[in-house]
Amino acid sequence: MNKALLFISVLFSSQQLLATSELDLSNKKTIIPSNSRDKNCQQSQIKPWSFATDLPIESPCKMIRTKPPIEIGPKLLGLGKIKNGFRLPSGAVWQPALYLLGSARTAFNTQKKSRQQHSNEVAVRADVFFNLQLSATERVLLGLTPFNKGSKFSRYQFSPGANNGYTESLNSNIDTFWVEGDIGELLPNHKNQQRKKYDMAFSFGRQVIAFQDSVMMNDAIDALVLVKNNMHIIPNSPSTRLSAVYGWNNINRADGLRDDSARFYGLFSETDTWKRTIEMDIAYMTSNNEADGGFYGFSSTQRMGHWNSTLRLNGSFTALKETKNMRNGTLLTLQLSRNLKTSHNVYYVNFYAGFDQYRAATKDQDVGSSIGLIGISFASPGLGNFNSALSDNTDNSYGLATGYQWFFNRDRSNFMLEFALKQQSLIAQRNNLKAISLRFQKAISRRWLWQLDAYVADDVFQGTNYGLRSELGLQF
Repeated sequence: MNKALLFISVLFSSQQLLATSELDLSNKKTIIPSNSRDKNCQQSQIKPWSFATDLPIESPCKMIRTKPPIEIGPKLLGLGKIKNGFRLPSGAVWQPALYLLGSARTAFNTQKKSRQQHSNEVAVRADVFFNLQLSATERVLLGLTPFNKGSKFSRYQFSPGANNGYTESLNSNIDTFWVEGDIGELLPNHKNQQRKKYDMAFSFGRQVIAFQDSVMMNDAIDALVLVKNNMHIIPNSPSTRLSAVYGWNNINRADGLRDDSARFYGLFSETDTWKRTIEMDIAYMTSNNEADGGFYGFSSTQRMGHWNSTLRLNGSFTALKETKNMRNGTLLTLQLSRNLKTSHNVYYVNFYAGFDQYRAATKDQDVGSSIGLIGISFASPGLGNFNSALSDNTDNSYGLATGYQWFFNRDRSNFMLEFALKQQSLIAQRNNLKAISLRFQKAISRRWLWQLDAYVADDVFQGTNYGLRSELGLQF
């Protein structure tokens, strides 16, 4: 117990050292405190400016700039002259800067599932990134999650009694480590003569690959990615992006378990038209442990009158005998939302329908459900053992979530109320579910966010379930 309390107090103390004072935006003129005596600010020779449609800013030297805990080299979003840097033999100019970025989260979770004892715990998580920025297009990023290994978090459990005590998941494992750049920017001496040939971006290493808003995949895998931007291959389309992905290691399947024999091949595209953004994706997976098979995704995002809408169609298929993570199925989702007049408040209604047994291509252990985008009743917080209000199983099922989000306190606080339903035909224990979910968020100073979640779910077979969690998060 003493070890757990010491661990939690050290985490809170670390968060407090990184916090800044409360930011007051109550004045009609937005005056943001800053050190106007800074030499870079005095020498910037930038005159005060304002937006005609927004509150004026007194001076660019008083704009928000929250300093990272580690900042070596040019200031992140800083003012002043840009240093010369150094020139590579290829002609590229680099201006190195190192930043420490990330977040730290601490939550108290309590949950009661029918026919089970209460579960009470305090869990922590930190996502730490060392970002080495070499230029506007080249960088190296190292990411660590020192308090959790996948879905196993450092936490102290108060109940049930059989599992009471402190669970340690401290580690120094590398969660992400990759380099990205643009071939054309690395070879500027050749860019003018053969610009189209060299105008291609790349990334290499352990990186998060996510497509179709995490419905198709969301996993940190060892991969090589080649991206061709600003292509004009469709009439009346201003831009098309084409991405090719090859993944060979650290691949987690749909159940979150690693498959060391898996190899991933994907081709992903995104096209902007005058009225919508269209994504068309296809991927193929080979494995010695699962059946080989493919995955596809199509989505269209557009404005329909006063409504924002996104339609997604995803599928998985195999010509071989189905295995646990390689099955035939289709998942259809529809998201609708709109702002109400004279306010920033949002009303939304989202639907999904699962046919047969759709499986995502890859999914990290702490990502949560493939239908988390439907609503907070289906989404996992990714911290501790707190589960979503409704089951994330989409086999032969359909559901909806409708809710309203209020913004107040000059948009620094918001409250969300959601009602969700789910009908699942072939799993008797999860048939006909419904839930009411609440969420309150409040920004505290520049870095802190307090979030409160609660839900009550009704299962016709298992009775009433409920959950409550309070989380304090720090962005740095």
